Amino acid sequence: MNEFIRKFNRSNNLPVKIIRKIWNWRQGGRVISWGTESKPIKGRVLFSYLPYALLYDADDKFFEGHTNKWESREIARIFQAAGYEVDAIHYQNTKFQPRKKYDILVDIDAGLQRLSPLLPANCKKILHLTGSYSPYQNTAEQQRIKNLQERRPGSIYTAKRQIKNPELTEKSLELADYCSLIGSPHTLQTYPQKYHHKISLVTDTASLMDKIKSAEEFVPPEKEFLWFAGGGAVHKGLDLLLEIFSRQPQFVLNIGGGLAEESDLLKIYEKELQLPNIHYHGPLNPNSEEFRAVMKKCFCFISPSCSEGISTAAATCLSYGLYPILSRDTGIALPENCGRYLETCSLAEIEKNIREVYNLSDAELAGQIAIAQQFANKNFSRENFTTVMKNFLREKIQT
Repeated sequence: MNEFIRKFNRSNNLPVKIIRKIWNWRQGGRVISWGTESKPIKGRVLFSYLPYALLYDADDKFFEGHTNKWESREIARIFQAAGYEVDAIHYQNTKFQPRKKYDILVDIDAGLQRLSPLLPANCKKILHLTGSYSPYQNTAEQQRIKNLQERRPGSIYTAKRQIKNPELTEKSLELADYCSLIGSPHTLQTYPQKYHHKISLVTDTASLMDKIKSAEEFVPPEKEFLWFAGGGAVHKGLDLLLEIFSRQPQFVLNIGGGLAEESDLLKIYEKELQLPNIHYHGPLNPNSEEFRAVMKKCFCFISPSCSEGISTAAATCLSYGLYPILSRDTGIALPENCGRYLETCSLAEIEKNIREVYNLSDAELAGQIAIAQQFANKNFSRENFTTVMKNFLREKIQT
């Protein structure tokens, strides 16, 4: 329990009493219920995602950081506003036994296949997918680790982003009536064709920020680069960037993310992380002064991830006002002629793009960044998420 508190608090910065509640919701049968003022009620929803998010107002600072907490609350709120009573449980809760008749089940993973047989036959089952197809993700990360070990013989690195029991997620896919998938057409293509008819693409949200760059700030004189991501450094391509920037001292790389739990990566790249042109800042809150100080010197972020739904970190960097160099596996479909896609994420391809982007004129960079920022602020806004999810639910179950 204490280890869970330590790890969870490192990246979420929550009071210990809240983290203890999260632990209880994961391990036990805790349920949060949202009633509705509608009479008669339209039905009941069993909502399996992040129940503790329902305890906070939408504008609470609790929703800073990763956006899945706010998105979880908002999906539940959409149902409540439409006249449904909502019972929320944690998606990792394997002990909950339904005692009510539910009209709709919403889950994000293997819970759907466990709960489905316990619910009425006419209960509509919605699977909210937040990443690529499980076997695709697992294989992609394993290949990244294999590539690392081939480049650095003798290196030992354990996978950080493997989907456990992908066969259970597969069963959920089979049982679901409808699926919402956070991602792009590329993300959809990671799923077998037999599921495409039941999958609808939906959007993600960027972190809500008090400040973003203005046009005059898009291309600072320092012209530094940024890697900004969550857990799984090799999955998200940090190893590739460390090797590239270690041999290109004229370029500066800033690293924002929690590496404290990746002692294996820190050992492999101990020398690179001490170089004068590579700066590790630890986890960065997008509303912190430290984040803004780092961003002030950066003009471009690089995201060579091998599998995502839509990368919240990448969406946040776009909204803030940085030039994108990213893989299609970030789940972001960029505007035409804006930013750079990495098709293979090879060292040579990434390095080529770094050089070419760095040498673009300030006017060209600023023009593309402005387009990308406008695109992100529209497509990854909370308002757009609400609109897209409402439309999906209205189409599928007439909310």
